[in-house]
Amino acid sequence: MPGVRDRVVRLRLHPQEGGLNLNMPADTITSVSSRGLEAADDLIRRYLPAADAARITGWDEQRWVRLNVFLRMLEKRLPGVRAALEHSPASTDWEALIDLAGQDKAAGFDRPITADEAQALRAMCTLLKQFADDFMPLAQRLAFVAIPEPELRVRPAL
Repeated sequence: MPGVRDRVVRLRLHPQEGGLNLNMPADTITSVSSRGLEAADDLIRRYLPAADAARITGWDEQRWVRLNVFLRMLEKRLPGVRAALEHSPASTDWEALIDLAGQDKAAGFDRPITADEAQALRAMCTLLKQFADDFMPLAQRLAFVAIPEPELRVRPAL
């Protein structure tokens, strides 16, 4: 991913180095660790603040790329979020679902939601709709291209 691959250094190891080779001779260990130190020095030099403030470099460049990748991921997903918040004839609208969750415990809750939680849910749904409506026209004005294309998805922790 853009913004991640630049922070990774690949150290090529010979077949007799690294891995599960727990019986490496001391000089092999020293050789591998010295290459690791050189790689760390390269990363430190790359991400130190730049003396040239007229360009985005170093860690600021990383932050810039990560922000733009995140914005592209949002641009890709927000239309679906917006559509999911609209009422569909095939489903119960969110207002009614929130009301039902206040009467009986819903999935993910061990009790009915409180009036405060219901109010917060309604406000969050409203904010998400408004955010999508405001965000999409702005995102379409940006020319940033992420290669490879980012993907925003929900997954369990590994």
